[in-house]
Amino acid sequence: MRTPVFIVCSPLERVGKTMLARLTAEFFIAGGHPVECFDLNAEGPSLIDFLPGCTTLSAIDDTRGQMALFDELVRDDAVPKVVDLGHDAFDQFFTIMAQVGMAEEARWRDVQLVVLFLASPSSAAAQAYATLRRWLPGIVLVPVYNEMLGRAQLRDQYPTVGEASLPLRMPALATGLHRIVSHPGFSLSEFRSGVLREITAPYKEELESWVKRVFFEFRELELRLLLATLRLSLQP
Repeated sequence: MRTPVFIVCSPLERVGKTMLARLTAEFFIAGGHPVECFDLNAEGPSLIDFLPGCTTLSAIDDTRGQMALFDELVRDDAVPKVVDLGHDAFDQFFTIMAQVGMAEEARWRDVQLVVLFLASPSSAAAQAYATLRRWLPGIVLVPVYNEMLGRAQLRDQYPTVGEASLPLRMPALATGLHRIVSHPGFSLSEFRSGVLREITAPYKEELESWVKRVFFEFRELELRLLLATLRLSLQP
């Protein structure tokens, strides 16, 4: 099994990066798998506020921080990894990634890099997406459509390559429930295990339905990544 590394990103702020990073990590936690998370989000609340037990604060402002992070991300230990990449670190992170040849190193070490890119109507985001396609042709680049940002049809701006890169959809939450889930003290894991009981019945049902829809999207992605790995292994 290849070690998956999910880099959740956008060059824009407030598009749902930390929520998506949380959900990616929670998907593996719900399946009983260990997961390691790395928080490069300078603005809070960020991933470490929600999943402190498995999240490390990381920085790439100096060589030591860069080496520490990228060495962890290409470690083939079968433990899924999730990076919450803040918009302010977007350019630097991917510039370093290209300079050090991380995509090639990951392939050599049997690590599967997956970039979950929050799509938006912004031309700056579409341009950044196109740049990543040029810079890092070997990675799986997946556009993610956050329905909280609207239902605009953006497929032409975020083309995909191969079945593994088919888009993900992050369903919208009702405003009141979104406020609850976005509070740093809220734990999806505790909610799913029945520990949290202060949510009213209608909200509970809606949140359960929402989590199921999100996890279905991740299961589909997981299967596509597995098929892509199998096809690669069968190549002469």
